[in-house]
Amino acid sequence: MKTFVILLILAICSLSIGKADSVKPDFARLIHEWEIREMKMTPFSVDNLVKYLKLIDAPDPEMMIAQFVVETGWFKSKLFTKGNNICGMKLAHKRQTTATGQMYGYAAFEHWTDSVDDFMKWLEYHGLSDRYFEQVQKKSYSENGNYHQLVMSVHRTIQARNLV
Repeated sequence: MKTFVILLILAICSLSIGKADSVKPDFARLIHEWEIREMKMTPFSVDNLVKYLKLIDAPDPEMMIAQFVVETGWFKSKLFTKGNNICGMKLAHKRQTTATGQMYGYAAFEHWTDSVDDFMKWLEYHGLSDRYFEQVQKKSYSENGNYHQLVMSVHRTIQARNLV
């Protein structure tokens, strides 16, 4: 809450300086950054995951959530509950990462949002943004030959139950 008040005061001060035209975009950006920072302190829930994916403008959030469900066993795996690894990421060695270490041979993260951020970095590193899941399938993301069908099945379940 303190952060929000400080941002509000800064926005009002910049209004009084006479740069009213540029305040709206700057204030909107500050609020957006504040919302992201706040999410990085929230406990995990599917609702919070949906909010975070929208905040960071993730490509195809529904498909990502289906993939995260598959990777974590409906968010119950030890890798997720103890290591905050929502998407089965290995520790990156060639690209930037948000991981803080390793657990069970996979990357470990301080917060579940850091794992989502790392997945976004992985997508960016591999040039996978538009229709990413189709491209992930082509790049052999998983060793499981039925991975695509499994994720698609979970996606249909999520849609049928209006979980997202």
